[in-house]
Amino acid sequence: MSVRYSLEHLSHLLGFDLVSHATRFAGILVLTYGAFRYIEAKRSPLNAIPTIGHSGVLSSYLTAFKWLRAGPQLVQEGYDRYPNGVFKVATISKWIVILTGQKHLDELRKASDDILSFEGAVDENLQVKYTLGDVHETPYQIATVKSSVTRNLALKFDEVKDEIMEAFKTYIPASEDWITVPAYETLMHIVCRTSNRYFVGLPLCRDPGYMSLQEQFTIQVVKSAAIINLFPNFLKPIVGNCLTVVRRSIKRATDYLGPMIEERISQVEQHGIDWAEKPNDLIDWLLENAPRELRTVADIVLRILAVNFAAIHTSTGSCTQSLYDLAAHPEYLAEMREEAENAISAYGWTKSAMQHMRKIDSFLKESQRLHSMGYVQMLRKAKKDWTLSNGTVIPAGAFVGIASHPMHQEESSFPEPNTFKGFRFSELRDGDGGLDSIKHQMVALTLDTVVFGHGRHACSCWQLVQTLNLDAFRFAGIFVLTYGAFKYIEAKRSPLSAIPTIGYSGVFSSNLTAFKWLGAGPQLIQEGYDRIHFRSLDEIYLDSIKWIVILTGQKHLNELRKASDDILSFEDAAGVTIQAKYTLGDIHETPYRITTVKSSVTRNLALKFDEVKDEIMESFKTHVPASEDWITVPAYETLMHIVCRTSNRYFVGLPLCRDPGYMTLQEQFATQVVASVVIINLFPDFLKPIIGNCLTVVRRSIKQATGYLGPTIEERISQLERHGSGRTEKRNDLIDWLLENAPRARRTIDDIVLRILAVNFAAIHTSTVSCTQSLYDLATHPEYLAEMHEEAEEVINAHGWTKAAMQHMRKIDSFLKESQRLHGTGYVRMHRKAKKDWTLSDGTDIPADAFVGIASHPMHREESSFPEPDTFKGFRFSELRDGDGELDSIKHQMVALTLDTVVFGHGRHACPRRFFAVNEIKAIFAYCIMNYDVQLEGGSMERPSDLVFESHLLPDAKAKLRFRKRSST
Repeated sequence: MSVRYSLEHLSHLLGFDLVSHATRFAGILVLTYGAFRYIEAKRSPLNAIPTIGHSGVLSSYLTAFKWLRAGPQLVQEGYDRYPNGVFKVATISKWIVILTGQKHLDELRKASDDILSFEGAVDENLQVKYTLGDVHETPYQIATVKSSVTRNLALKFDEVKDEIMEAFKTYIPASEDWITVPAYETLMHIVCRTSNRYFVGLPLCRDPGYMSLQEQFTIQVVKSAAIINLFPNFLKPIVGNCLTVVRRSIKRATDYLGPMIEERISQVEQHGIDWAEKPNDLIDWLLENAPRELRTVADIVLRILAVNFAAIHTSTGSCTQSLYDLAAHPEYLAEMREEAENAISAYGWTKSAMQHMRKIDSFLKESQRLHSMGYVQMLRKAKKDWTLSNGTVIPAGAFVGIASHPMHQEESSFPEPNTFKGFRFSELRDGDGGLDSIKHQMVALTLDTVVFGHGRHACSCWQLVQTLNLDAFRFAGIFVLTYGAFKYIEAKRSPLSAIPTIGYSGVFSSNLTAFKWLGAGPQLIQEGYDRIHFRSLDEIYLDSIKWIVILTGQKHLNELRKASDDILSFEDAAGVTIQAKYTLGDIHETPYRITTVKSSVTRNLALKFDEVKDEIMESFKTHVPASEDWITVPAYETLMHIVCRTSNRYFVGLPLCRDPGYMTLQEQFATQVVASVVIINLFPDFLKPIIGNCLTVVRRSIKQATGYLGPTIEERISQLERHGSGRTEKRNDLIDWLLENAPRARRTIDDIVLRILAVNFAAIHTSTVSCTQSLYDLATHPEYLAEMHEEAEEVINAHGWTKAAMQHMRKIDSFLKESQRLHGTGYVRMHRKAKKDWTLSDGTDIPADAFVGIASHPMHREESSFPEPDTFKGFRFSELRDGDGELDSIKHQMVALTLDTVVFGHGRHACPRRFFAVNEIKAIFAYCIMNYDVQLEGGSMERPSDLVFESHLLPDAKAKLRFRKRSST
């Protein structure tokens, strides 16, 4: 209340609405910045480099968000498409130019520091200014690691061995029985203790507080870098300064290290660098290399933290991966154990002994080959324009790296590259030449592996920080901290806090779940459904814009469908879920199109069905011409063309439904709505107006569609005004149906055009998805084809191509319903927004403004409702329709609303166009099976995987189907 009051008071004093003016100002800034970036992008040499994903100023952010969760797939796609070439990928704050092939690796490693900067790339990738302080300004710790840390390993190896043994005794005590420990956490403890025995010695390396400080600092650097890099450059200072723990960590570490460092500095000042009895540890090594002005307690402490970060993070990752591989491949254990015992017997626990453990070295290298810490390594920042040998120009300011992981999977370098071969490299070291014994060591730098980098910046321990897995961005997500403080108080007072949570529930930590929701929403929903379904409680999930309370079970479904509109609002939920204000304009204010669909669109189906059938036949002739040979087409795209033409034959008739420009407009609008919704919903509420107004295509689409529809609508409005609704020349199409239902003030060309666009969006998107999924199921379950083909022929012979015929196709209806059961469009349906507090029968309070829905997809896999729920049974529902009662014939139809399925919703807001949609889909499917054989590309029997984003489920839009004229046709 105090925050809101302060803003209102300040706005009153200023004489204008501060929030609205700030929003407009932010919008102007964003648009100006966008225009500048657009001009800059068009002039950049980066334009000449092929792009994986989108390359537009705005559309590239789709790829940037995909990079967060699917970076490896994008890198692999580029590697496959441009072997020995160059490509670029968009990230949130920059483009990364990625090189492929050994030739380009060689050029990258040889480039001088005045052209390609290693430090510049690390500073950006790790956001060093905020995560590690000013170590990047004078990075003398790198020289220290390259010289003293490496040089003293043999001398201090006995200490390393001793600490490893003691650490194992502490964290994994030897026992005759199996003991279970968390792998990564335990190995981090061991690595941290071992590294610090080498760096600072006893007793500090065993002090629990000091160890915890070093481990927590390491974790915080990774998390902070990931979060900061999610933001555009102009916001990084704000976010970075909010997240930095450098000063606090220096202060804490100084409590442990300060007196010791102060004493060493005093000795150096009195006696010089080589004073008698000086210890041989990291403190002295740093003092040897530090410029005189940086020989301070705070600076040395900071360098120790930085060196620890590099050592702990990378070594823990490598140790964990190697033990995972050992557990998965125990067949290598006996030989490695024998080798280790022989080497230790001959050389003791020394650095020399390590060099004689060839099989262990090979095993570890193979583990790193398959599980290295990054798909892109050797990142550099171009300080000047850099031209590759093939003529490609990398402009100054660009980031460049090598596609390392795909190189490690090259068949030419590593036969059977996807198979773990523990002794792959030890066998290669037994080659004819002496070089073979060297080049296949784990530590060797060769052009077929990029684990430790290459050239002058090959790993010096510190350098390994650049290999941070870019998928660490999954940890990201924060709100502005001042906003977060207010939200924390609000959250504690909300009834939502009484509802169980899947994932994190804190104001800040919940954002981790929000980012997980983007790519793993179905898993979160299933987890909640499994955990509390039988206790009939609710779940609350954080998605990218809000908390969602998710109900489970038929009892709560029934309560949800019965709730009145003044308590739970369908329109308000839809307005937010599909961001209608920006994607569909102001149709949500007076949604008369819904009344139109419920009445006129449904009522006229039987009368106009002959037109639907005619357009299906003509569309297939155009897009899937009948041929004795197999023809291959992109499934989703082709079915969208057919659905769009068929729907518009019903909506606006000939010739417009076959006009290529009009069809493209309707398809692109439907696609743009979905894309815009996804992007807008990624942003917090205060940024939605800016993003939404940047992305909206409503006005442009109305203008384009008016070019096709305007004259017809204008004539119809004129006729209606002159003769009223009983005019004699009235057409039976969507334009007239909308005019019949439109309030007088809404009978304008722009408004009717917008409603036609909206109805088309609903028709095209959902029907295309259902048709695509059903044909994927047909291609992978051909055993149902013969019976469905026979049924279709019998029905058509008896009733012709009519709506009545569709009702007699029970097996086809069942097949389509089973496809929808397993591959519906969402894991959560029946979204509502609470306008008032709402209490469930079990006493759970849903507060006003909360969003609520039903966990639909898990319900469709309930064993009690659907025996063998994960098995596709095409005739599951047609067999149920043959039950004893007359009701069985009705309730198992595809269009029916029952409490065990939620495909079309329930209650007064059940899908108003489901009758049209089901008949359209059924007619398309029936025509297809009567006239074509259908297979997946190449005759594959592996069904294309569904694509998941948040709780949405869509068919693979890249998969292809092949069609052939049925031999009997």
